[in-house]
Amino acid sequence: MSLPGFKETFLQNTLDLLWGQWCVLGVAGHSKKAGAYCIDPEALLLATCRFGRFDPRLFDGMLEWLTRHEEFLSLLRVNTLLKKGFDESAQVMRPVAAFLEEEYKKHRWSKLVGELPGISKPEPLFFYANGLPVEIFGRQDARFLSYGLSRGRVENKGHIGPFQMNHPGSLRLRLRALMGVSSRTDVLVYLMMFKTGGHPSLIAKELDYTQRGIHQALVSMSLSGWVLRNERPREVVYTVADSLRETFISSLKQNPKWVTWSRFFQALEIFWKILEKASPDRLPVEGRSAELRGAMQKASNLLSLLGFSGYFQECQQKTGAEYIDSLAVAWGHLFALLNE
Repeated sequence: MSLPGFKETFLQNTLDLLWGQWCVLGVAGHSKKAGAYCIDPEALLLATCRFGRFDPRLFDGMLEWLTRHEEFLSLLRVNTLLKKGFDESAQVMRPVAAFLEEEYKKHRWSKLVGELPGISKPEPLFFYANGLPVEIFGRQDARFLSYGLSRGRVENKGHIGPFQMNHPGSLRLRLRALMGVSSRTDVLVYLMMFKTGGHPSLIAKELDYTQRGIHQALVSMSLSGWVLRNERPREVVYTVADSLRETFISSLKQNPKWVTWSRFFQALEIFWKILEKASPDRLPVEGRSAELRGAMQKASNLLSLLGFSGYFQECQQKTGAEYIDSLAVAWGHLFALLNE
């Protein structure tokens, strides 16, 4: 596969993945079938702030969804994820927060607005897949322009529907709607994924909360009798009662699966930062493959934590054009897995 072909396919696979998840949450659009993995709305928001710049309809669908359902997001987790990574998303997150605060009086988002940057020349918010900016017709949106990003005015089209109630991806949002946005709700979702349960430090890492906070939540939740405390050598493992799990899981068309989306989307952002700039005219094929190998090394820790490093093992023995080809195939297989 050529380098431009790899870039186009990688970006389209990423956008298809994001579209699938937003459609499960109620955004109107035509997408491929979303996988059965439980959606992480905060990670999805930040990933869309980055990759939605290549699909204005997806980006504005996210904005419209936020005007209706932003109450189901944890700004604590958004802040935590921004501190851990998502550097490319942070630039866009600020005007998104300002839009929600000023246009829709969602004042809690003011914590994410930050100071206006001192930018003399704005850059386009939206780009085509080939890197060229999307043309702007009519008036620009002053709010985004004040943050150095030029785009047309935001229009609310009223295309947001309900969550897909029987889709396993919507479980986290449905439980937040029922029980409120809190670490306890997210802990309950996580415990439903794994009958073997988990210990506080693992759950905290998987959910991007502090270990102390998760420990305190689990101790309190165990008093309900539905979260069970199991003492094992050198650790305490918490599980959820089968009766409670069955109550919620039985309403879904299939059992939900788990992936730590914050890590995966960070890995995508890290790799895309290099792939986006790679050009067949700038370096010979050996140089391009070396750049992509370096990008994979930066993303490999996150992919390894997710158990995905095996998809890329065969790539390591290849060089030049063969490395790029094998890398494209490996990423394609991984995207296919996440859409199952």
